[in-house]
Amino acid sequence: MLLTKLHLPFAGNNIVHRSELDEKLNIGLSRKLILVSASAGFGKTTVVSDWIRQNKIQAAWLSLDNGDNDPTVFLSYVISGIQSIHNEFGQSALRLLNSPNSPSVEPGNS
Repeated sequence: MLLTKLHLPFAGNNIVHRSELDEKLNIGLSRKLILVSASAGFGKTTVVSDWIRQNKIQAAWLSLDNGDNDPTVFLSYVISGIQSIHNEFGQSALRLLNSPNSPSVEPGNS
């Protein structure tokens, strides 16, 4: 497991703060989920990571890439990311995912 995938990216010192997006993200704090969507290169990671740092928000982070399409690997990363803020989360699920007889996560297989 690459632990660097679970760390909030550093936004840098020369970023442009986008207050209108910060306001929308702040409104999202009263919701159960915030979804940020835009094409590649539009600054999603920069805006969100900067907003998290500026507001000192406790957050689990997972950076995904093309190799993260295996369901077992993906779930292991998600659980590990959440454990960075809630230690007890998903411990039995991780044991199952990492066991030699781990359950199938393919559709239609039991």
